[in-house]
Amino acid sequence: IGVGNGGAISAVLDLVTANLATLHVRGKTPTASLAVKMLRPALPMPGLFRVDAWVEKVEGNKIYLGGSFGDGAGKVFDTCEAVLGIPTPQGKEGGQNRSKL
Repeated sequence: IGVGNGGAISAVLDLVTANLATLHVRGKTPTASLAVKMLRPALPMPGLFRVDAWVEKVEGNKIYLGGSFGDGAGKVFDTCEAVLGIPTPQGKEGGQNRSKL
C-alpha cells in the first residue's frame, strides 16, 4: 500500500466532523458538503495518525466545521471544510410535520 488513500481519508474526516456537529447541536446533522484538500501524501501507511475537528460557526440551520489529518507531530497531510445541516424539528416550520434542512 505505502500511501494513504484519499477516499478513505475523506471518509474519516467526514465521520469526525459529523460526529462533532452532532455533539455540538445535540441532534442529527447530515453532511451537506465536504471539501478536502490533499496537501501531501499520508505516510507511512499503515501508521498512526491524528484527526482533529473544530466548529467554525453556526448560522441558521447550518454548522460549519474544519478538520485536519496529520501525523500528530505537526505535519498535516489533509484538511477539510464541512457544512452540515441542522434539521428543523417537526411541527416547527409552518405547521408541516416533517424535518427540513
